This record gives sequence, structure tokens and C-alpha cells, in this order.
Amino acid sequence: MKTKHTSLLIFFFYSILCYSQTDTSSASKDWRLFPAEKKTTLHQLANSTQPELEFNKSGSSKVIQDSRIDKIGEQLRNKPYIYGYTIQLAVSQQKSVIKDARYKIMKISPDIELDDPYESPNIYLYAGRFYDRATAYQYKKEIEKYFPNAVVVGPKMMNLPYLKMPEPEIIIQESDSLVPVDGYINNQ
Repeated sequence: MKTKHTSLLIFFFYSILCYSQTDTSSASKDWRLFPAEKKTTLHQLANSTQPELEFNKSGSSKVIQDSRIDKIGEQLRNKPYIYGYTIQLAVSQQKSVIKDARYKIMKISPDIELDDPYESPNIYLYAGRFYDRATAYQYKKEIEKYFPNAVVVGPKMMNLPYLKMPEPEIIIQESDSLVPVDGYINNQ
């Protein structure tokens, strides 16, 4: 009986070893190797489904874009705001205190944006709209000798800051002299 069990066990293990081995001679069937890359031909590239620009003779073009881009544009048109930082200069229930603080900050920096919302029962005076905290603290440091109790507030929902575009410089040079260019005399 004992020999019967051992012979049965040996047969069982031998059959497992024989049937568990796979053909490792070809790389395509070897599960341990990364699958080979599919090479793209020029014909396949030419027939790809990527969108192309369509031109016509009238000078217009057809734009193919994701519809979510238009939704983002509509959201920005309807709700033009950012989460940014501002500086709280004064809080009071008296308009005269807010007017004095407004006058003082306009003398210091006349181009700063000011907001004075009324939130019952107080009136707040905010100066500036900054995208990041570091810029807000930098401006606060500039005005802290005039407003020692100024506080940086944010992130807070606020209107977009005004972008100041630099004035273009127009330089006109007039010259009545004759200047030789490549062996020729050119009037400028």
C-alpha cells in the first residue's frame, strides 16, 4: 500500500512537471518578456485619424476643438473672478475713517485698485488684487509705515486684476546723409 501511494505521488508530480513547462523557444509566447512594439508604416501614418486643417478658397478655415474649451470661455465671461490676495487697510463703521484711509493710500500709490465693500455693520477698505501671497506681503511691507495695522487677506474670491500694458515706444530717426550699403549709395 505504501509503495502504491509513493508511486502515485511520483506519477502525480512527474505529470505536473511535464505539463507545466511551456515552449520558451519563441519570444512571442514567453510571458516573461515585454511584448514587441508594433512598427508603424508610412501608409498607416497617412491614414491616421488625427484631425487635419481644412482650407478652402474663400480664406476661411474650419476649427476642430474640444467642446469643453468653449465652456471654460463661457464660465470666464460669466464669472470673471480669481482666488487671490488683497490687503485690508481699514475697517470702520464710519465713512469718514474709510475716506481718510482711501485718500492716504491714493497719495502713496495712485495706481492701486481699491475696494470698499459694505458688510453689515462695517465698511472695509481693501487695496490691491494680487495673484500670490508673496506679492501681497511685498506690497504690505511697502505701506506698513503708513498703515501699521494692514492685514493680508486671502485666498479670497475677487474680480480679475487690471493688466497694465506698457506704452509702445516709437523711435523715429531721421537722417539726411547718404549711407553706402553693399557698394551702393542708399538714401534713407
